[in-house]
Amino acid sequence: MSACGERLFRTGERGPFSALMRLQIKTEFGMRGMSDKLGLGKKPKAAYLYLALMGFAFIPLLGVMYAMFESLASMAISMGQPGLPVILTVTSAQALVMFIGISGLMSILYESQDLETLQSMPFTSRQIMSAKVLSAYLPQLFTAAVVALPSFIALGLKLNSPLFWLSAPVVLLTTPCIPTALALIVLVPLMKATSRSKRRDSFRVVFGLVLFALVIGFQYLNMNMTRDPQGFVQALMQRNGLIQAMAGYYPPLRWAALALTADAPLTLLGNMALYAGVSVGALVLVTSVSQRWFLGGISRDVRRTAPAKTGKAGASQEVSIGSSSVLRSLIAKEHRTMVRNTNWLLVTLTNLTIVPLMMLISSFGAGKSEIATLLDQVRAMVPAEYLVLGIAAAQGLTVSLNQVASTGVSREGPQFVLSKTLPVSPRLQARGKLLYSMGFALVQLVILLASVGFILRPDAATLALAAGFALLVSWPVSVICLMNDLVAPKLKWTNPQQAMKGNFNALIAGLVAVLYLGVFYFGVRALYPKVLTGWGLYAAVGIALAVTGGLLHRGMESLALSKYKSIEL
Repeated sequence: MSACGERLFRTGERGPFSALMRLQIKTEFGMRGMSDKLGLGKKPKAAYLYLALMGFAFIPLLGVMYAMFESLASMAISMGQPGLPVILTVTSAQALVMFIGISGLMSILYESQDLETLQSMPFTSRQIMSAKVLSAYLPQLFTAAVVALPSFIALGLKLNSPLFWLSAPVVLLTTPCIPTALALIVLVPLMKATSRSKRRDSFRVVFGLVLFALVIGFQYLNMNMTRDPQGFVQALMQRNGLIQAMAGYYPPLRWAALALTADAPLTLLGNMALYAGVSVGALVLVTSVSQRWFLGGISRDVRRTAPAKTGKAGASQEVSIGSSSVLRSLIAKEHRTMVRNTNWLLVTLTNLTIVPLMMLISSFGAGKSEIATLLDQVRAMVPAEYLVLGIAAAQGLTVSLNQVASTGVSREGPQFVLSKTLPVSPRLQARGKLLYSMGFALVQLVILLASVGFILRPDAATLALAAGFALLVSWPVSVICLMNDLVAPKLKWTNPQQAMKGNFNALIAGLVAVLYLGVFYFGVRALYPKVLTGWGLYAAVGIALAVTGGLLHRGMESLALSKYKSIEL
């Protein structure tokens, strides 16, 4: 830092940091910044439309969650355990923040394109890191609010306590602090230690998967804390006795529960202050301590992830002109593009596994007898046709959400100019992107079938038939997602996270794919069982999927031929 910069911070450190914080918030969350990150250019009105669509998409989910938590709150209060919904809510919110927020935290801290610029300006590493952590904290707060708001509102209306409405906002605002601090404890030293390693990407992906496993394990532990029948009964006999039984291993849960449900005002306010103070203090302390390793972790990553620089990635995009060898080279190029960014690979891998793992963990936590009873009910009530086509529909939905196909062009960023100069037909390049995304769809299908087979235990013929339909539906859904990205790819991004998680194309692609699947749903409802059943229904659905998939595929290749020429950076 220059002498001028040092004098600047000695005389008014708050001024530069406030300016930096305002810049980060404006860049990340301002309407112009949102429009740019969403690939909408200078169209802030389109950003408003995107936010409106996201809001409408969450309304049904929030309604269902509110109804669920209202029933839970009524039951818990009648049992003398009003703190139970709080424990479940805070546990779920913090686990979700840890799971979803880690990729965003990694991206904002280490993969933003403004890091090199900020390092050249008169800002300390502590100021840069603090501003980055705070800007990452806001979307994590939104994630926590999606879970906590329906629960807190339902519980507050049942309790009818004025102090509840004083304490609830404080608990909500500070809930993401501890999981963010825990993520920083592991993330910052790891990024520092692997900054010079040739296998840094592998280390970081493994870290993400291990952290994900720990979150799932934490949930499993939480579900099994009260499996002791005698202890459970004793806890039920005391008001808020479940708080100690379920939160004894993690004191902040107990503080949060008492901060909202304690009878004595002083006890409630004291626990509120304790929960908020420890949560904020933990985040501030971890940020302050880890800032000394922060710059060491970003020095190489910024250069590596900058999309304007080609390096090895650019050179690797040269392909041979053989027929099958070209396609293999294109698929290999797509793989190199994906794995060059740890965040992309981590997001993709977790998207592949989160739903099946949650299914498995829930089944483990329920107990063998409960599972057996449920399975008997499912087998008796669900026809084979519904099970087969239901698995196929689930596969179609998950494929539309994994973002591999829907960001196939956007992930290239400015390096797309190299694809335009390749001596390879755009049709073949689009085909390579499609085949690469289908590889992920196949992996996703294997995980889904393994989970369904373990939980529902259908016969081999049913499972094989479901696998065939699921693979078939993956084809047109992947084509739809890729076509959507071909129409208006988001090639200008300053943060790799914007190419996937912050890409408006992924939302549109998902909505179009859902519409496509919805047509088949209503078609099946119209045909089954009045017109077609069994193999007749299977044949009709299979032919419809194959025909629409073929037509969409031809349309995709034609679109690639025209769009590759017109797409500009």
